[in-house]
Order: sequence, then structure tokens, then C-alpha cells
Amino acid sequence: MKINSVFYERVSQFSNYKGYNSINDFAKNGLGYNASEKLNRLKDEKNKPSFDIIADISNKFEDIDLNWLVTGRGEMLKQAAVNTVIQPVQQQKEERDIPVYELQKVINLGTLLKGQLPPAKHLTLPDLPKCDGAVYMRGDEMMPELHSGDLVVYKQVNNLRMHLGHMCLLALDLGGEETIMICYVEQADDRQQVKLVYSNKRYPPRDVPFDSISAAAVVKASVRYNTVT
Repeated sequence: MKINSVFYERVSQFSNYKGYNSINDFAKNGLGYNASEKLNRLKDEKNKPSFDIIADISNKFEDIDLNWLVTGRGEMLKQAAVNTVIQPVQQQKEERDIPVYELQKVINLGTLLKGQLPPAKHLTLPDLPKCDGAVYMRGDEMMPELHSGDLVVYKQVNNLRMHLGHMCLLALDLGGEETIMICYVEQADDRQQVKLVYSNKRYPPRDVPFDSISAAAVVKASVRYNTVT
């Protein structure tokens, strides 16, 4: 296995995989830096990455393998993240029967999260933490992480501030009309707002009032079916 010994090149490789146009794009839109100087200085191998940079990258992108990021050894992505975004499980979990809902038929996300809608079908997955349900991803906002048609498994949360930095299923109420979406939720510069971030860089991040989010769930896993005809 060839080991890439230059930290800057590994960051560049990962940013390209995530769909960013450049290190500058990755620094500003991926990590929320005001400028790319922190990363560009690492082109010189004599300059070592700070703990803050490593922490920022690992906190924003949970699928990156820290051993690879720091040392260049192993694979770029965590093995559990290649086909799923399941969060680390500390103990053996039982097989779970998860209700699957059609988002097109969901009028109110709060009603869905309370389990007050009949599911279209059920999905059984092993070794999952407790989940409330699953929906089909629609649209391309979260490409390449999520494709339209992927099943997204979620767990309702009551305090969204405790889950900033995670991918979430949200109900956004602006102007009296509810919009249901899947995106990353991060703290905005204004403490009364949150930043909605999409994996597909054709969709720029946007800040919305925190109180405009009427319901929320954390994405615990995703399932993709690859069919060959």
C-alpha cells in the first residue's frame, strides 16, 4: 500500500472526493473558515497540522478515517462509512424492524415522528441503535453521500442544539408552509440561527432562524440498493 505522507495532499484528496472545487472551497464551505490560509500553509511539509484543524475535519466529516488523515496509512474512509452512515455502536444491538414512510404522503413531519402515520412497509436491519423510522431520499441536495431513492433511517431528537454537526431530517416552517429536507445542521454566526449545509455544492449553505425548525431527527443510517439488469 502506498502511503501518502503529505497531510495537505490527503486533505486535498478528501475534499475532491466530497465534491469541493478547491482547498479554498473546502476551507470556507466545508470547514467554515474565513480563509484557506490554515490549510494552504500545510503545502510546506515542515508545517505540521494543528490539533484544531484535525478536530475540525473529523467533527465535520464523520466518515473520514483519522488514522489515514494523520498518518496516511489505511483507507480514506472508515470501513463502516463505505456503505452506511451508521454511527459507532458500543454494544451488540438486536435486529430492528423499522417502519418506512413515503415523504410525498407526509403532510406534517411532527405527525410522522410521533408515529401517527401508517408506514408503507417495514425494513429490518441488524446492529442498529434505536431508530424511529425511515424515509426515501428525494432530490440531489445530498449527493454524493445520499442518492435519490436511498433509504434514510432516523431518530427523533428534542434538542437539536445537542446534535449540531450531524446530518438531520428537518421540518422547516417559513411563511406558514412546512418544507421537509435532509441536510447537515451547523451553528451559524448568529446564535439565533442555524446553518443548513448540503453535500452537493451546487446548493449553497443558508442560515435560517432556529425557531423556524418545527421538528427534527438525526440520520442514523442510510441504505442504497445497487441493482444490475
